Amino acid sequence: MLSSRRMRGPCKAALALLHKTGADPHAVHRLGRKRLTALLIRHSRGQWREEHAERILNAAQQTLNLWPDGVLDFAELAEDIAGEALMADHLNTQIAALMPLAGALQPGRRRRHRRDVPRGRRDHHQARP
Repeated sequence: MLSSRRMRGPCKAALALLHKTGADPHAVHRLGRKRLTALLIRHSRGQWREEHAERILNAAQQTLNLWPDGVLDFAELAEDIAGEALMADHLNTQIAALMPLAGALQPGRRRRHRRDVPRGRRDHHQARP
């Protein structure tokens, strides 16, 4: 599913939910409180729990109240949104892979390697004789 290593918990949870449901309120209700909570806990690393699941379910219900069946094609919209969520994850993965290279290219920033540190300072954490 979502594989971004550097993405933060809540952002990853939001993208996982969008990928799974496409923000379709019918799909959110079909997911149910228990599975929605489990998805949020897993993808947010425990930062989002039952209270966020309840908020999302309430928002889905309010959406259905505002847009009665037949007025808006939720399935078509959900397909587009799920695709955008996958694209966002893909871009985030590419950015995470490029970050180490970007740091090395910045002028004036040179990564210090162990061999660059003088021998006397290299072992500063060890007891001296």
